[in-house]
Amino acid sequence: NLTGSGECWLGLLLTAPTNENGTGYTEPSGASYERMQLNINAAMQYTDKWGTVSGGVVTNIDEICSSECKEDAGWGTEDAPITHFGIFGAKTGGAALAWDKLRDITGQVDENGLYPITTLTVAKNEVAVFRKETLMLKLI
Repeated sequence: NLTGSGECWLGLLLTAPTNENGTGYTEPSGASYERMQLNINAAMQYTDKWGTVSGGVVTNIDEICSSECKEDAGWGTEDAPITHFGIFGAKTGGAALAWDKLRDITGQVDENGLYPITTLTVAKNEVAVFRKETLMLKLI
């Protein structure tokens, strides 16, 4: 649940939180990595970057891009890729308010209506991009 006040931030995660309180995750390291501002606050007040809530789900209507990776090693590797994303109440530190696995929305849904799990890596001089209508947040 996203509650409280203040901005929310999207983080790329190499590992999911290991604790129910949203701690124990691993984010990419490196001076150029930073969380992406979602332009949505924890009170669920949206900006023009988000669509209308429908069926308890809101989807981004604009791209959400990371900063450019400047590290030679990149963010995530073939052996340790980015597997999850997290929603945070702060630009740095703190517990994840919500998180989930990265999913390939171009794939076929399974019997539970879920898209296939995917991973990503971000090489030097690249950015991570959540294309419009690819980040869906379910409001509970």
